[in-house]
Amino acid sequence: MIGLLIGLTPTVGIQMWIVSSIWLVCRYVFHFRFNLVVGNAMVWISNPLTMGPMYYVFLITGSHFFTLIGYAWPKISYAHFQQSFSDILSTPEASQWDIFLKASKYMFVDLGYPMVIGSFLYAIPISIASFFITRKYLLRYRVKQANKMGMEYEEWRERFEVKE
Repeated sequence: MIGLLIGLTPTVGIQMWIVSSIWLVCRYVFHFRFNLVVGNAMVWISNPLTMGPMYYVFLITGSHFFTLIGYAWPKISYAHFQQSFSDILSTPEASQWDIFLKASKYMFVDLGYPMVIGSFLYAIPISIASFFITRKYLLRYRVKQANKMGMEYEEWRERFEVKE
């Protein structure tokens, strides 16, 4: 859930760091644990192939949201949006850090609030739904494993589930 939530925000380049930081705070401050490896794997939903279309959808959704609340935001075509990202990502002399800074400026300053708000309008419900869907299928898988071993699920949990 945490990885998907962060993966559906316009923070490409630092998503794994964000999930790792959240994991540290959850684990050592709140004594709540989640699987760091799975969380970091889930951020890859936004990758170089999906990033452009996803971020454009976030931008359009956020723009519509601002229009609904009475604040008009200028429309940007997908071609313009994609070209701007291509220019940022294909700067040959730029370091990874420079590319990150340019992309961050474009997303958070030039495009600003509509993209961020639009991403949260997708990220929050999708990540919450993913928690319950994953929980359902994980429980089904575990019960099946317990049955294959000739055990009741509670016995299987006692024997194989990781404990603090």
